[in-house]
Amino acid sequence: MINKPYNSVVRIIGGIYKRTKLNVIDIQGLRPTPDRLRETLFNWLGDIYELRCLDMFAGSGVLGFECVSRQAKYALLLEKNKQVYQNLKEIQTKLKIDTQTIDIINRDSILYFNSIDKQLSNKFDIIFLDPPYAANLLNKALEISINILNPSGFIYVEDNKDLSKLILDHNLSIYRHIKMGQIYAYLLRPNFPIQNNKIYE
Repeated sequence: MINKPYNSVVRIIGGIYKRTKLNVIDIQGLRPTPDRLRETLFNWLGDIYELRCLDMFAGSGVLGFECVSRQAKYALLLEKNKQVYQNLKEIQTKLKIDTQTIDIINRDSILYFNSIDKQLSNKFDIIFLDPPYAANLLNKALEISINILNPSGFIYVEDNKDLSKLILDHNLSIYRHIKMGQIYAYLLRPNFPIQNNKIYE
């Protein structure tokens, strides 16, 4: 067995797996969302019971596992790096979470959604976008996300620069925003009528 170069651990901060430690593979560009920012994000989201979640650039997997810990109905984690993907599968096995609850796929997220029907019968309530800063993937990821998001859903985005213009270009509204250290974090919602908001009143 090849020893994996673990860089650090992150902890699930809420729900049934609270305080569970997740090993983080030491891969360039992999940046787990810090605990304090993650706590802020899930305070913004509130009750996510029975919601469908997607992490397009899973990395440490902490956002997806946090969702399942807080009793989201389903989480899809996409991760193109094989070593990182294998680490996520090991965490899933350790936590004894079945694939009906959390599905982890070793694919490039952009190529994955380009290869399937954009008119998904089961769209997502929360989509997380935190690609490597240098990869220049946010524009395409936002374009895809809008097409697979429920009307009452939210898109969470992290980057190391202000994204106000990009957000406006995609006809999205900033619902919550914080700058924490060098991280700009946004909770976005679409600019079309929301008929059944399951997260906020």
